[in-house]
Amino acid sequence: LVIIISMISFIVLQYNSKNLKSDVVKKCIYSDNNIVIEYPELSRNAFDDEKINIMIKEFLFDSLRLKEFLLNENINDEHSFLKSSYEICLLSDDFLSFAVTGDYNISTSAHPSSFFYTLNIDLSECKFVKYTDIYSDNIETIKKYAEKQLDDNIFEYIFNNDKIDINEYMSSIDLPKNEICYSAYTEDSCIISFGVPHVLGDHAEVVIPLSELCEISN
Repeated sequence: LVIIISMISFIVLQYNSKNLKSDVVKKCIYSDNNIVIEYPELSRNAFDDEKINIMIKEFLFDSLRLKEFLLNENINDEHSFLKSSYEICLLSDDFLSFAVTGDYNISTSAHPSSFFYTLNIDLSECKFVKYTDIYSDNIETIKKYAEKQLDDNIFEYIFNNDKIDINEYMSSIDLPKNEICYSAYTEDSCIISFGVPHVLGDHAEVVIPLSELCEISN
């Protein structure tokens, strides 16, 4: 059930990605022994493409997961690996939103782990965009959709956990290197990803119609 729920957002992402301007996005692959990282590169022949492509690479190669992996002395073991790929959620003339999914393992770990994070870029301004740049917290709206879409144990962990302050989750959404909470966008939806323990699936996504958020957009 957890796996099925975690795939909800990917159904949305893949559906939307079929209709994108694929001719202006090039798939690039960085490969070094047991590290494989796929990332998008814009090729619109626009003035700012080079700057934006540098922003994307710096973001991906500065991720906590990659840094943790590289710092471990066992990364060259045959059972250690880090692999990631991406899905374009939305691409317009002035906005890019994509999600990064991956798995990594250190040979000394009890099990592999997966990760999910997103990146949203204002292409006209060449700057990263956070959820809080567009919307206020919308906690009650998010909670309403989470209760419908998430497994009970995941919902309880995020919203009814004495050790977690949902306000802190939302205040840190999309902040660099937080690895806790991220947002991505399609033409009509906002996808909120919450980091959860491995036993619950490592991460869980909630899909919210943008129409539900419009009234309280900043």
